[in-house]
Amino acid sequence: MKKEKHLLFTFDYELFLGERSGNVIDSVIEPTQHILNLLEEYNIKAIFFVDTTWLIKLKELSENCPACKNKLQLISSQIINIIKQGHDVFPHLHPHWMDAIYDPQKDEFNLQNITHYRINQLNQEEIKNIFDSSIAILKEIIHYDFPDYKINGFRAGGWSIQPFEVFKESFQKHNIVYDFSVMPLVYQFTDAQHFDFSTCIKSNIYRFSDKVEEQDDKGNFIEITSDIIYIEPWRKFIDKIYLKLLYKVLDDSTHLKGIGVRSNEISIKPKSPFGINLATSNYERVSIELLTRIKLANYKKLINNQEFVQFVSHPKILTKHNIKMLKCLLKFTNKHFTINSEFRYFSSIKIKPITHPGDLNSHSHPVTTIGGLSTENMSTISVVIPCYNVATYIKEAIESVIQQTKPCEEIICVDDCSSDTTVTIIKELQNQYPTIIKLLQNEKNEGANHSRNKGLNAATSEFIQFFDADDLLLPTKFEHQLSLIEKSNNSIDIVVNSFKKRNLVGVDTLYNFESDDAWNSLMRGRLGVTTANLFRKSAILSAGEWNENLKSSQEYDLMFRMLKNGAKVKIDDTVLNINRERASGSITKSNPEAKWIRFINLRVSIYNYLHENDLLTDKIKTTYLSEVFNSIRIIYYYNKMEAIDLHRKFIEPIGKPTPTHSNSNKYLVIYNLFGFKFAQIIATLLHPQKPY
Repeated sequence: MKKEKHLLFTFDYELFLGERSGNVIDSVIEPTQHILNLLEEYNIKAIFFVDTTWLIKLKELSENCPACKNKLQLISSQIINIIKQGHDVFPHLHPHWMDAIYDPQKDEFNLQNITHYRINQLNQEEIKNIFDSSIAILKEIIHYDFPDYKINGFRAGGWSIQPFEVFKESFQKHNIVYDFSVMPLVYQFTDAQHFDFSTCIKSNIYRFSDKVEEQDDKGNFIEITSDIIYIEPWRKFIDKIYLKLLYKVLDDSTHLKGIGVRSNEISIKPKSPFGINLATSNYERVSIELLTRIKLANYKKLINNQEFVQFVSHPKILTKHNIKMLKCLLKFTNKHFTINSEFRYFSSIKIKPITHPGDLNSHSHPVTTIGGLSTENMSTISVVIPCYNVATYIKEAIESVIQQTKPCEEIICVDDCSSDTTVTIIKELQNQYPTIIKLLQNEKNEGANHSRNKGLNAATSEFIQFFDADDLLLPTKFEHQLSLIEKSNNSIDIVVNSFKKRNLVGVDTLYNFESDDAWNSLMRGRLGVTTANLFRKSAILSAGEWNENLKSSQEYDLMFRMLKNGAKVKIDDTVLNINRERASGSITKSNPEAKWIRFINLRVSIYNYLHENDLLTDKIKTTYLSEVFNSIRIIYYYNKMEAIDLHRKFIEPIGKPTPTHSNSNKYLVIYNLFGFKFAQIIATLLHPQKPY
């Protein structure tokens, strides 16, 4: 069975935006039709972002300009045809069209005036009017033939979607859900374009609320990011020569169609040191107009390497060669994979619906609470146990809670549609301890983080013990951790303790967490684990609960958000629990590459936050280099191309790693002389076995 690939083809349906706009037929209508024909051949659905400000200008001139009226009719007819073929049409705004000058002799526009190139250069009333007019003109064109068509997507002109508060009111008013403006890690500051996505690490689809570059799992908007691709310097050089040959010999070029916007760079540093400026780097947009025979191999590798790829292209600058290469690429992809190009389908896979606390299917009696806490439970603990097919472990786990020297207030078991006898065992224990054990049941399998959040919102205590059902608590865990909190005058939000890990044959390994700066411990992955820690409920809720889209690094993602909110941490080296290894079901073992990529992404986010807020120390920087570099080396065993790209993006801008138990002096000599790729070739020859 072929592996599924999610390819999203998007097109900015617009004229040239500078001194010469070009004409509608050559720059838009004809190249768009070529695209539609090819997409139909391969049953690909695309999104066309129509420059609505251009249409508004044409409509304004139509009354006294028959040529403009005719153009608007041609465009409207093609838009209807696009939707008939199953593609989407969404608005795309370039506000400097309001200053465009029409030349009837040349039948072109002059858009040299870029005073209003970005929408945030308008006042609030102008923004509201231009957005309202944009939606209105699209509805006027579309809704006669398709009255139920939803215009719920958007891409900002020149990628300039920041600050999002400028757009938010209009998004809400017109029910815009999907944004397609973010290009992770990329930034550009000119007198026209102005955006900084350098703090946005590669994440294809995520929810957001107030900032497009920041994930917020409770946000009402969805960002679907575009992609960049690395082109080797030698390949870029050959490609430049090849393009000149195409132009000189075959006259295959768009040089004379129109003139784009001309802008000047502004010297501003991006928020993150990982930021990529496409004008000065070897990265470029993943785009049909940049796809040539010389780069075709890179694009094939990209599709082979990634589950999701978004192309951002412009019909106005597509050549015959570009179309031909797209056909080659689609032929290759179709041969080796199943292509799914429907963005709503793969966004529904990646994005979970927003759940509302309190929607609980409980088999226990409610507790009277005040302000979310029981009237008698200050400095008490609620235990939350997500359960899925843990019949072998659950009885012993719950008994380890019952045997605590400091009793807990309640044990909330959240079953995630177990198919074994887990629920039966919990109900038997519930009969023995009816005032303590509570059972909640999910209506469908939702994952451990959903179950944790469900238990969290049902809990009535000040502190929460998240407890994996295959682990064990030592008898003094609650008493010891609460005593640490009391000694701090109740100022601690996270208590971190050491633990032992027991393997399948019963051998214990000590994981000791020594006292250290909380941020450095977080970066090192030495800030405890789910069962070892104790959390203040209010601090979790204010940080946004557990991220239900993550399959690993969940507790470190949560603690990162808690630390950003000012949570106080106490690290104690007393061993208070045992984590038991399970024979199957481990994310780490089943998909190690994905696990380590999530590990890296979180460390990059931590680094960005500390860098932006002047909290970064040399010690944390060294820890970052060590942890991320070691993780990239592991990924190399599973995906060489991904590892090399991660090293290029997240190690090279910061510095070089120092010797550790994983990076010997001999390895680093080779690395420093010949680079990461060559050092890894030698390392894998000497040690070919995968780490997991």
